[in-house]
Amino acid sequence: MRIDKKYLNKLINNVYKYNNKFNGNELKYVLEYLDYENPENDANSWTARLEEAFAQKFGVKYAISHNSGTSTLHSCLHAAGVGAGDEVIGPIQTGIWFAFVCLHQNAVPVYVDSDPDTFNMDPDKIEENITERTKAIIPTHMHGTPMEMDKIMNLADKYDLIVIEDCAQSFLATIDGKLAGTIGQMASFSFETKKHMTTDQGGMVITDDENLAVKIRKHAGLGYQNLTAKQGMTSLMPSQFQNPDFKRHDSLAYNYRMPEICAAIGLAQLENLDEKVARRVKIAAMYDEVLKGIDWIVPQKVPENTKSAYWTYTIKYLGKETIKIRKGKYKCIKFCPVVQTGRIFKTEEDLQVWISDDENKIPLLAKANILVGSIKMELTKHEGVKNPISKIK
Repeated sequence: MRIDKKYLNKLINNVYKYNNKFNGNELKYVLEYLDYENPENDANSWTARLEEAFAQKFGVKYAISHNSGTSTLHSCLHAAGVGAGDEVIGPIQTGIWFAFVCLHQNAVPVYVDSDPDTFNMDPDKIEENITERTKAIIPTHMHGTPMEMDKIMNLADKYDLIVIEDCAQSFLATIDGKLAGTIGQMASFSFETKKHMTTDQGGMVITDDENLAVKIRKHAGLGYQNLTAKQGMTSLMPSQFQNPDFKRHDSLAYNYRMPEICAAIGLAQLENLDEKVARRVKIAAMYDEVLKGIDWIVPQKVPENTKSAYWTYTIKYLGKETIKIRKGKYKCIKFCPVVQTGRIFKTEEDLQVWISDDENKIPLLAKANILVGSIKMELTKHEGVKNPISKIK
């Protein structure tokens, strides 16, 4: 096969641009995986490397990779022993996956209303939803801001419930100095394309409980009987599996395993996760500065004992009551994403806040010259902060 070196060099240069989210060791690790003669691919699998590094990052004993942040939740419910007729408590503000994984276990999802300020599940409304059939609670740290885990853990102890933290949006967020995901018995992470770190699609479960780890790994690994809390071998010698007495699988399970090439990308993403989260936090502070004094746009409350990872910058809109702007006229308030799919801030105008209607968009922050990839972030123009708002009023 003839290689177009010019085109290949162009691709490589694009990958390593400052605003590409795959400009770390991703390409290097993928090429090492694709090297068929690389002995490390067999001796030390990429999923094993990612799991070990992820467990070390979060200070836990076990990390089990999956192919999505939905399959991770499913494996957690299985490990928790959730079955027919059991109830699982979760937030009303979440995706369909919460209901799906419950229903796959023949269990009942029980929704709890949100705190109007933090937008997370209201911990003070959980106990009234606990019944004799309640088996588990899934506190979801929405938009990157952690829940009040002390209240949840007290309820779990009181009623003997399993706590599964949903950390899909809260990488490196903290509660009282503890990392989100390290407080409940298990935690689920998503590596979907727009998350703090990505494998394109994928996920991870972490736990300190060896028994739970074994159940999770087997559930995600086709129930191979030789799987352990750490990674067990799934390839066997012919002399083993050709033995008619050999029991290859000992539990009903799924193939939720992460592909090796995705794990190679994930390992590189994990290496600069701190930087990725820090960017979001710094950009969120910019939004805070821009929105000071605007009483009809109220950002999500971040409790004093927590630190948000800002997967998104989420606000409560009070314009109808305050400045008499109905949602029917102005359809949305848009905060351009902190991290774009594929790249970080495709143009210098990507950091904007604006109200939209059918005819135009009125900027609150007209422009910000920010090169996020180089961590050189400065608000250089605030020309849209006051005048457009005065016009609206």
